[in-house]
This record gives sequence, structure tokens and C-alpha cells, in this order.
Amino acid sequence: MTTILSRTLSSPRGDVHVFVDAPRAAATDSAEWSCTYRIHGLAEDVTGTAHGIDAVQSILLALTQIGDRLAGATGLTFLGGSDLGFPLTSWNDAESTLSFVVRHSIGAPSAPSPS
Repeated sequence: MTTILSRTLSSPRGDVHVFVDAPRAAATDSAEWSCTYRIHGLAEDVTGTAHGIDAVQSILLALTQIGDRLAGATGLTFLGGSDLGFPLTSWNDAESTLSFVVRHSIGAPSAPSPS
């Protein structure tokens, strides 16, 4: 797999390295794409895969999964600050992962028309 994105974070235990591989199309009879990522340097190394309807969505979802996994780690910094630069899943207003994926795949639902 070809790594297309990487970032090094600092922690009290040492550096944490994040790698995102190039997205790839799933089976030829599927419109699904996948993007694998790796996080090295936490208490346990993490490998994950995000799936999307195209290459861009699979990368965006991989970055969000990385942000969510890193959000629970204490003491991580990027360039000396606490903002690690990865998007996070918003759980406000009882939002679910499914609504997050749907909204970002096809757009937010429009407001109902006044009757």
C-alpha cells in the first residue's frame, strides 16, 4: 500500500505517527472505496479501514476515524498545541454515525416547507 498522508504528533511517551494509505476501489461489482490508516506510538498500535462511496469520502472518513481514536488519548500535541488537526465525529443533538455519513455523502436534509 502507498502512504499518501502522514503526521507526527508528540506525547509524553514519545512520538505518535499517523499514516493514511491511498484509497482503493473495492470489488469491480461494487461502488465502494476503502482507505486504510495506521497509528503507531500509542499504548497499542491501531490499524483501521474507512469505507466510502468514492475515494474522497473514504479519505475523509479515515481522517475522522483517526480524530475520534486520538481524541481519547491524553497529552497528545501537534506543533505544540492541543488541536491535532483531524476532524471529529459530532455527537451533538443525538446525532448518530449513520446521520453523519449520510449528511456528508448526500448533503444535509433541507428544512421542511412551511404549510
